Amino acid sequence: MKIQKHKKNHVWIKVSLLLFFLHTLLLIPSTYSQILQNRDTIKTLNLEKDKTLLLPVFLDDTNISEEIQSMYISISFNKDVIDVIGVQVQNGILTDYSFYDILQVSGKATVIINGQGTNIQQGSVVEFLLKPLDTGMTNVAIESLNCNDHNVSGGLLIESELYQRIYIQVIEPEVFKISDIEDRVVQEDQPIDPVPFTINVPGDNTSMRIAASALSSNSDLIPQANLRIMGSGLNRDLYITSASNQFGSAEITVQAVLDFKEIVKTVFTINVLPVNDSPDFSMPSIIELPETSGPQNFPGWATQITAGPENEKDQSLEFLISVDRTDLFYKKPEIDVATGNLFFFPVDNIHGNAIVSVHLKDDGGIENEGQNLSPSKNFTLSIKPFSPDLSENSVERLTCITSNQPISSQTMSSFIRIMASDANGKAVVMESDTQVWLKTEASETGWFYVKNLVSGWSMQKSNAIIVIPEGEYSAMFKYINAKPGNWQITATEMPDLGWIDATLTIHVENDSPYIPGDINENGNIDLSDIIRTMKKIMNH
Repeated sequence: MKIQKHKKNHVWIKVSLLLFFLHTLLLIPSTYSQILQNRDTIKTLNLEKDKTLLLPVFLDDTNISEEIQSMYISISFNKDVIDVIGVQVQNGILTDYSFYDILQVSGKATVIINGQGTNIQQGSVVEFLLKPLDTGMTNVAIESLNCNDHNVSGGLLIESELYQRIYIQVIEPEVFKISDIEDRVVQEDQPIDPVPFTINVPGDNTSMRIAASALSSNSDLIPQANLRIMGSGLNRDLYITSASNQFGSAEITVQAVLDFKEIVKTVFTINVLPVNDSPDFSMPSIIELPETSGPQNFPGWATQITAGPENEKDQSLEFLISVDRTDLFYKKPEIDVATGNLFFFPVDNIHGNAIVSVHLKDDGGIENEGQNLSPSKNFTLSIKPFSPDLSENSVERLTCITSNQPISSQTMSSFIRIMASDANGKAVVMESDTQVWLKTEASETGWFYVKNLVSGWSMQKSNAIIVIPEGEYSAMFKYINAKPGNWQITATEMPDLGWIDATLTIHVENDSPYIPGDINENGNIDLSDIIRTMKKIMNH
């Protein structure tokens, strides 16, 4: 460490720069009788970061009166918070003296004085000049106080009292400013908590006129009208409302004006994260149909189909549909997103009610608590029992009531209705039980599932009998065949009354590997036929 030696009647000590001391920063009492010792008390001083502090070292009245020929004084402190940048020897203690520059090592400042002076018992001997480096708290204590090679009594003089140790709290300077505001991250269309901020006025002088305002850099996201500052005095709250269905970022500038002169500003960013809005649509609540109405198409059934707000219009949509009665449908309901058309195909000759639940889904995802699914909307599909127009004319023909859908070789058809009708196709009620003979092209092709008035439902081969009961106009049956192909069914009254037969060609699809075989009495493919077929295949 470089040590410089000086000799002068009144000297400022320099470390790195010339110091100009204002002695009025610290009041030195006019009489020493006012000085009090506070050995057990610790004083705390606030020091603004842009100012300096002159800290006197004072000898108390317990010392003997003697001429000062040499002094050794050191203090300790936190070198990260403050620094000692100079020292001043008090006028009057030495008439002629020489001394070394201040020495600093690891938070300790030491001054060594040599010379000749007058007798002194108490008084201010040295003043240290402190400069803040950073905000925070530091302990400043006297480490050594030595005069003429022996310890003397004294302390740090603060407001007419002596302290062996003090605390210095380095604070930001009191200036007109707005407190910093942290950036905000919020979600689209969600409420934004009020943003508190403080306006700092030197001396907390609230009598001065303070006007505060806020400005948005993105008026599409944060309209200017959606910025409101509430409160008065030094504590304010900024209320922000983002535009509906908008996302992105905006810089918000908050400024304050003091007495129409001084202006201060602070800027923060608000990021509004996108949140997927649920899609939506409208539809009627009920459909009523008679039995065996065939395929159904309702143009424009669903209306007001939307993915959400304008900025979500390019999302892809699909309808998700479920029903509680799948047995009522050959083909369950479907809705075309582009047209809103509803299509479904109810099963022949069966009635009942189905609750159809519909959601509209988009591909916008569910990040940030987004919604990609509309609330469920239901409609009721009510299929009414078969109720044809009745005729009092005589029977002219038997009629098949069916949409005649193709069937699989492994499954049974839906119900097929045989109805007695007049020449115009109107139903005729039977005056007595009437038997109807069901047959196919050959006795070995196909089975019928029929209801006997005595034994109930059973499987029968060709030449099966069903009965149209007295007081009814129709009877129903099902058909099953293990062999793919087109198979003609004929229904004839028994005994022959001259009615025109009902004929129907059923298409049995080959939708699985074909295994030749017949249907057993339980309506299943005969396993013996399957075994014989497999043996033939293996022999090849």
